[in-house]
Amino acid sequence: MPSAVISSTYVERVIENIGYGRFQYWLLLLCSVGFFAVCGETLVVIFIQVQVMREYGLTPTKYAFLPFPTSLLSMISSALFGYLSDRCGRKWPFVVTLLISGLAGIASAFSWSFWSLVMFRCIVAIGLGGLLSLDFLIYVEFTPESRRCLYSTVVFVGGCIGVLYLAGVNLADLSFSNIPQWRVLLILAAAPLIPTGILRWYFRCETPRYLMSRRKVSEAHKVLLHMAEENKCDEHTVPGLDEFTVRAEEEVVDKSSSAESKKLGFFEALGDIYHGE
Repeated sequence: MPSAVISSTYVERVIENIGYGRFQYWLLLLCSVGFFAVCGETLVVIFIQVQVMREYGLTPTKYAFLPFPTSLLSMISSALFGYLSDRCGRKWPFVVTLLISGLAGIASAFSWSFWSLVMFRCIVAIGLGGLLSLDFLIYVEFTPESRRCLYSTVVFVGGCIGVLYLAGVNLADLSFSNIPQWRVLLILAAAPLIPTGILRWYFRCETPRYLMSRRKVSEAHKVLLHMAEENKCDEHTVPGLDEFTVRAEEEVVDKSSSAESKKLGFFEALGDIYHGE
């Protein structure tokens, strides 16, 4: 078993040379919708409370069985998807989490009882937890260090827009054809997530930093070439595979320096990647 792993510091420099362009702008949009979903779908439980309690004859205490398990599951799934992203990569969780929240969110509008509503909202919460932990990490792993501070803030602004969107929609009279307003609101809250999830499906790229941590040098090189192509960079911005491999392997981290050097830690990445380490 090799005694060292390839450092991703060189990859960071290549990403810096590629710069900030079309690739990152698309990613910014897709990740911002993730935080849009987290804030909007969390808030919707408050907006529907009065109508749901009236329809199902609930007391405030019994209604608490909706927000409590959903919040708990969101917290648990955040840690779970963080772990899975370290083990299996960021690409598929990036797609799956948003589709889970979107599809379950729409399904919750067709709940036939209070407990079925709780069930669907718990599934939504599982996806939201993954969005909360993954979207920011994925964005900064693809973004040049010089732009991370400014543009990562925009990702969180997506959450503010989600709150404003849902609050604005709630001001309108959404009931029609005897369909309760709270059911329409659940559909409108989840509707933006479905097309964004489909876009994520076509966008899906594993982050070069994760690939380098797994010694998948050729795959990381392909992703960097794709980024350079999307950003209309010069053909020499990303070196050839042989040169890339040699220069990357020059920056080797000895395993003896850290027991954790053989893997990319999720929470470590949140800090180290942001500061370009």
